[in-house]
Amino acid sequence: MDVLIALGIFIAILLVVVLVHEAGHFVAARMMGVKVEEFGFGFPPKLYGYRPEGSETEYTVNALPLGGFVRLYGEDGSYADDPRSFAAKSYRAKVFIVGAGVGMNLLLALAVFGIMGLLGAPVSVDEDTDAGEVTNVRVLIADVASDSPAQEAGLERGSEIVSINGTSVASAADIKRLISQAQGDSIELMFRSGGETDTAELTPREDPPEGEGAIGIVMREMGLKRLGVLEAAEQAVMRVVGIIVGTAVVLGKLVASIFVDVGGNVQGQVAGPVGIFAVVQQMYQQGFSYVLLITGALSTSLAFINILPIPALDGGRWAFLTVERIRGKELPEGVTEQIHGAGLLLLLGLIIVVTIKDIMELL
Repeated sequence: MDVLIALGIFIAILLVVVLVHEAGHFVAARMMGVKVEEFGFGFPPKLYGYRPEGSETEYTVNALPLGGFVRLYGEDGSYADDPRSFAAKSYRAKVFIVGAGVGMNLLLALAVFGIMGLLGAPVSVDEDTDAGEVTNVRVLIADVASDSPAQEAGLERGSEIVSINGTSVASAADIKRLISQAQGDSIELMFRSGGETDTAELTPREDPPEGEGAIGIVMREMGLKRLGVLEAAEQAVMRVVGIIVGTAVVLGKLVASIFVDVGGNVQGQVAGPVGIFAVVQQMYQQGFSYVLLITGALSTSLAFINILPIPALDGGRWAFLTVERIRGKELPEGVTEQIHGAGLLLLLGLIIVVTIKDIMELL
């Protein structure tokens, strides 16, 4: 049941993020007087289509739920003499239509993070945090050392530690004290992961490697802190900027790793649909604020990825529009769509590769 709930939440988040993005293109196109032929969720082949009576737009659900699209009349460069064609519009109008999806994703992320701050934003509890301002404190595993008792017992990042030898824990200090008392003896550690509660038996080491601790975990106390309106707005902006910078750094390292050794498991920081679902499964039971956190992060990441100058993405379309602007004339009819089609196949291939990696890590 927990898996089905997590799957439902994951699908809902994906629907919201994708449909908001495509709605940006849709609304912008209509504002600029461009005919919208299709508004699709997922990629073909088409499973279901509906055209409201009197509407010129068909709304479709497609077989590959990895995104969405808005098909515009004349976006392939044809019908340039028709005022309702995308090809007939000015450079500024085209850029506005292409960029509206990214803009809507950023607005969604800011709104979601702002609401999260008002309801209670997830914060790390440390010495500088006023404990009276934080509620729903949980002790989570932030990292697991290789070849440690924790790894051998099956503990994973993101798991919440519930009790040790039947004694409930409320802080990292409680856990350190109970483990210290049991060094060399077997303990039963209860933890919660992916909506399920389980137990693990392990023996704390009396002389662990430096920096690893007796069982080999890094702990983090997380709680919820309500913010005022201005503080929530400021935090929303900071979160969006932080996610964009973080995503840029990871992608930069990923590209660099093709040519040189950048150190660390860079590939492990890239997740596909299966990896994102695993995160949802781990976090949704921690509260609605964590669902908002995932939604805002995914919306921000989608906005950033889409501005990259890669064929099939919005950034790639911007790049072609700019090339045509500089040349003073459009590229031959159909050329850009062929390149974008090839880019789409490449992106789908990368998604499949990342998905296989995520599945192998879960097995």
